[in-house]
Amino acid sequence: QRKALPDFNKLSEKSLTQKGTGLGLRQVDSTATQGGGQTLNTTLLAGSGTKMALVQVISRASDKKAHDALIKAIVKD
Repeated sequence: QRKALPDFNKLSEKSLTQKGTGLGLRQVDSTATQGGGQTLNTTLLAGSGTKMALVQVISRASDKKAHDALIKAIVKD
């Protein structure tokens, strides 16, 4: 991502388990400039057997509260 986004900054990376399903997730949080403005980015990765899923949530940096609420709803934390 650093090649595409020169100011990419990884804030955190963690493993978690989704409540209810027990599905293991990997969460990577970062910031970067996209579309002319600073953004918050959360990438969620999950895999089981031969299947894999990726969800990327991108929000304006000024909307951190809504970004965090959406991530919480997705992972059902």
